[in-house]
Amino acid sequence: MAYEEMGYLPEALVNYLVRLGWSHGDQEIFSMDELVSLFTLDSVGKSPAVFNPEKLLWLNQHYIKEYPDTRLAEAMKPFWKKRGVDASNQDFIRHVVADLKTRSKTLVEMADSGCFYFQDKMTYDPEAAGKFLSAHAKDHLTAIAVRLPSIEDYTKTGLENFSETSPKNRNQTQGDRSAFKDRPDWENGQSRHR
Repeated sequence: MAYEEMGYLPEALVNYLVRLGWSHGDQEIFSMDELVSLFTLDSVGKSPAVFNPEKLLWLNQHYIKEYPDTRLAEAMKPFWKKRGVDASNQDFIRHVVADLKTRSKTLVEMADSGCFYFQDKMTYDPEAAGKFLSAHAKDHLTAIAVRLPSIEDYTKTGLENFSETSPKNRNQTQGDRSAFKDRPDWENGQSRHR
């Protein structure tokens, strides 16, 4: 139960625990079917196992990446609920998890890093905001905000074209470029629209 609350998938935990005392060559990752068909007592090691939390984290990250978006969205429900997130729009949730799963090691990490998708108002680190959201950047960011709703192509290429055709692109600052940072996976055509 504790590992579940820490955001570990059952498949990762089973895979890790089986591999603690058993081996099948150099293979590290097994499906449940493979574990059932390949497991033999002859391959159980005689040495005591050593728990390696980094390896478990690596396996969990692998399983998160491989999980179907629909199953991952379902697995995320208690984590969103704990953070007060309304996860009732399953189509939107699938897009969110599809974007976050490539860089999340646990479901807790995914929930923490993904809360911004559900906020109407963003909060910024004051130090970073002071450095990058300068008066110089304000006009350019305002122009971007005005033009954003007219974008029809929410792919990576479409957003790059949008950025390149921006009237003040030649004076672009780091704050401007960060406007798209940590947004949904534009390359796959997913948008922030709910």
